[in-house]
Amino acid sequence: MIKLTFYFLTFISIWCLSSCNVVSNNEEETKYTTSVREVISQKSQALPLSNYCSSIKYILLESRKEAMIRKLLRIEFSDKHLFVSDGKKILKYHLDGTFVRQIGSVGKGPEEYGAGRVNFVLDPVHEEVFVWNTQGQVVVYRQTDGMYLRRFSVRQRILDMAYSKSADRLVVVGQRTEDKEGDLFLYKDMKRYDRMGMATDSLNYHNSSKKHIGMGSICYSLKDHIHFMFGSDDLMYEMNSDGSIHPYIHFDFENSVSYEQVDVRKNSYPNYLQVLSPVEMDDALFYVIKKGFNRKEVKFYFSVFDKKSGQSTLAKHIIDDIHGVGTFWPVQITDSGIIGQASASTILSECEKKNIDKATLGLQDLTMESNPVVIIAK
Repeated sequence: MIKLTFYFLTFISIWCLSSCNVVSNNEEETKYTTSVREVISQKSQALPLSNYCSSIKYILLESRKEAMIRKLLRIEFSDKHLFVSDGKKILKYHLDGTFVRQIGSVGKGPEEYGAGRVNFVLDPVHEEVFVWNTQGQVVVYRQTDGMYLRRFSVRQRILDMAYSKSADRLVVVGQRTEDKEGDLFLYKDMKRYDRMGMATDSLNYHNSSKKHIGMGSICYSLKDHIHFMFGSDDLMYEMNSDGSIHPYIHFDFENSVSYEQVDVRKNSYPNYLQVLSPVEMDDALFYVIKKGFNRKEVKFYFSVFDKKSGQSTLAKHIIDDIHGVGTFWPVQITDSGIIGQASASTILSECEKKNIDKATLGLQDLTMESNPVVIIAK
């Protein structure tokens, strides 16, 4: 009886301690806070790129027929190559823009990825490319030669992925099919599946308390941390290499209409606010604010949050004052720097308007028919 009482009390103590930890994590204050409504009330201004980086490089992607790509939706770098996707295919280039090969192909075969919008993430530890679609299908190829390795499924609708090099884990922002809650899933051993091809080695680390999630969900790796947020949430979270998760940035919407309050049958929600496309540097966070809900009333604002001052600035343009070429807006963060892109026509127009020799940008072969230009700022 004494033993049973001891075990029972021990269990209750552990349960209470774990419960306290959960409460503590939920009530933990965010590292940064910014008022979104205050930001959009500002007068927009042009901000020089030199405020945030010291160098900028332009890469012209080779434009032969098999290397053509319409728009760069994702860009990832390995030590010697860059990989890009336009949502339909994944292409590999040398760092100077020379085309190498296509990774995989669209189709219904066992070594192909299905039709529809596809995306990818690089595993720098094992030199693999994970190609995925929103339905939870993942196809894995070797980075070096594009050779098919394996395929598997996850039990979530995949919204975004990142690879934590320090923790050697694949991080998935996903949604369970039976509800609309956003979850963060971590996969350690990507070669463990059940007989139906489902990945089994997953840990559910985070739940967003029934926040609506959608294409606004984002997940990316920054040095030793993973940062992620869900579609209509007002919080960005930070996951450390030990797997612990903390509130990172609170975007204060100040009693604006939330997604949970929206009735899709109504046409007008001018006070609806949402944060999209955050891209981060050491000292700054670039992000887009969406105001309004339906297409006719929606407006987009660009903002830069300064971590040192804790202030956000409404940005009309980010000016490449290093080269004097024109505007720049970051679209992605990698260990190589913040990544932007520009169409060939935009670059050529800027060079002509400002009498800039395109060769000074390393774009001497740029023509109107060229691929989009990759821009790296550090």
